[in-house]
Amino acid sequence: MTAFDAEWAEIKRGISADPGMKLAGVKGGSGGTSGAGGGVSSVKTAWTSAGESVGNLGTDTRKALGALERDHKALGSGGDKGVQSADAEREVHDSWKTYLEAVSGRCDALKEQLQAAATIQHGNDQGAAAAFDKLGQRYKDTPAVGGQKAGR
Repeated sequence: MTAFDAEWAEIKRGISADPGMKLAGVKGGSGGTSGAGGGVSSVKTAWTSAGESVGNLGTDTRKALGALERDHKALGSGGDKGVQSADAEREVHDSWKTYLEAVSGRCDALKEQLQAAATIQHGNDQGAAAAFDKLGQRYKDTPAVGGQKAGR
């Protein structure tokens, strides 16, 4: 088994072991029901747990951004302008930096919304829904980047 095969097998084991995040407060079964008479209820700990998970994702994203910046600095100060591979690396770096900053910001904003929802979860479902809709308007999905000719 090659080193790549061993590493790939380890990654697959990690993915299949534990999803890392579970829908709290919902019992398993055959399908679900909704509405006032259904089996779904708001549980403050579920909202809090979701907020913590999203906060952890934001922290991990900031760590990834830090590693990206460290590795980018290690490549040099940019004196290699005109070299196609260096130009491509800068373009990829800039797009990933922008993307990771946006993901981190989105995680922070979503964490705040989830924590707020935890405090209002019994009384104001419509207010919580409006807050999440507002968040969705602020953070649209990003378009695909990379692979464009960019004037070359």
